[in-house]
Amino acid sequence: MLAARAPAGVLQVIDLLFIRPLVTVRQVEHNLGITYQTAPRYVNQLEEIGILREITGQARNRVYRADGVLAAIEEPLNPTDDVLPGEAR
Repeated sequence: MLAARAPAGVLQVIDLLFIRPLVTVRQVEHNLGITYQTAPRYVNQLEEIGILREITGQARNRVYRADGVLAAIEEPLNPTDDVLPGEAR
């Protein structure tokens, strides 16, 4: 499980991805108030486990995408999804 071995900062990056599913290392640095040396470590950890994916193909000014977050946002809603357990349909 990620939470068992991840620094708290990595979990903060995950929280940030729900607000900003496309990020740069600089945005992670500024939004979390961490050093520039720490931000790429967190981003790289999330890239290694598949939470983030680099989408520019550049060596500098890379943009990372949280595919899972965007997929959840873009997924069409099923009309029965808004029915809570125990409610009538």
